[in-house]
Parts: sequence; structure tokens; C-alpha cells
Amino acid sequence: MSDARSTTVLDSYIGVQLRAARMGAHLSQQRLAEHLGLTFQQVQKYEKGMNRIAASRLVRIAEVLEKPLAYFVYPRPINANRAKLIERVAKKRATAKPAKKRPAPRKSSRKHEARAH
Repeated sequence: MSDARSTTVLDSYIGVQLRAARMGAHLSQQRLAEHLGLTFQQVQKYEKGMNRIAASRLVRIAEVLEKPLAYFVYPRPINANRAKLIERVAKKRATAKPAKKRPAPRKSSRKHEARAH
């Protein structure tokens, strides 16, 4: 059984479409992020298919980029180059190592002693 929250090939497809639409609109990831109230890193994760995009957010993205919602979610016939790109993005996503969690700060084992003045 797969994790219900894991990303799929469709998420990769949406990410490729997002990147194409953003670049077609001559927007940087940073600029698009500002329009959406996100960080550019989050936009980058969407474009790489590493994070799923909520429906409400995808509607807002479509509005900002002036594209119909179907542009992002309705797989249309694609040329060989686009198919290779989607496959490459999906493979990277599948083999990407999760980010390492930072270890919790160590608690001091020494007891603080009151200093006598």
C-alpha cells in the first residue's frame, strides 16, 4: 500500500506544466512565489513534482499565470522532449533522498551551580 500523501507522475506533469507556464509569463520563481504568498523554494518543489499542489492553490496559480485550470491537470498529447522531461522529473523525485532532520539541541548535563560572591 502506498502512502496517500506521496507524489505521483501526475504531480510531476503538473510541475512541468507549471514551469512552462511560469517561464512563458517571464516570471522568476521568486516573483511567482510573491504573487502566491509562498517561498521560491516551495514553487521549486512544485515544479520538480516533489510536493503536491492543493486544488485551491492550483486555481490561484492558474489565475496568476492566466492559464485555464485544465492546462495544468489535463494530460494532452505531448512531444517526445516533454515526455522525456516528465520522466526525468519523476525519476529524480522517486530517487530523491528526504532532507535530513536537524538533531534536537543537546541539553546541558551540567547542573548550574550558584556562585558565591
